[in-house]
Amino acid sequence: KDSISFFMDNVKDSNFVFYLQPQYDVKKNRLYGAEALARKVEPDGKVVSPFEFIPALEKTGLIAQLDFFILESVCRYLERNHQLGIFRDIVISMNFSRVTMQESGFEEHVFEIVDHYDFDINLLQVEVTESASSISRKRMAELIRSLSEHGIKVALDDLGVEYSSLSMMTLEGVHAIKIDMSFIRAMSSDKKAGVLIRNVIRMAHELGMEALAEGIETKEQLLQLGEFECDY
Repeated sequence: KDSISFFMDNVKDSNFVFYLQPQYDVKKNRLYGAEALARKVEPDGKVVSPFEFIPALEKTGLIAQLDFFILESVCRYLERNHQLGIFRDIVISMNFSRVTMQESGFEEHVFEIVDHYDFDINLLQVEVTESASSISRKRMAELIRSLSEHGIKVALDDLGVEYSSLSMMTLEGVHAIKIDMSFIRAMSSDKKAGVLIRNVIRMAHELGMEALAEGIETKEQLLQLGEFECDY
């Protein structure tokens, strides 16, 4: 509560909300879940892209307050769905900044918020930025294991960009991987990108994980990923 109050007191000139980006089950041809994406809404109704405010919040140290604010909003949404008996099997994912994940007591704060609400914990998935190079592998392993043991699904985000390493897929507690959209965009014109995607999906399955591809915009991309046996 202190963090939320601090955040609200320091960012009074705008309103933060989350939008839901649908996640599609390729094999069952149905909605599987959604990712909660933070957005800033100006007084005139203009919706501001996170690329315009996330860097500033990270620089000022307010990003953790935004992350926990969105987490609480998502938990409140899941509790409402539970009470109304709707979207019973729709998984909601959310991402934490690497800055937030490095905060002392990060997991404890997550659990405090999550345990305050009444909903099926299996419907919450936390996405860990796989390219968070400033976090040691040991710390990342502890974080993923801790979240997983509490019942929260954990997905590796941005697989395939910056400092990402496939070895992260071997950490205990990883439920799913997310293939970065840059690979999907390259797939139609670069056969090598397709080979990489197909084999990353295969590795994920052999390691007992699910695979989700980001940024699907054409029917051809969807059909290709279906051939690769991508899950979502």
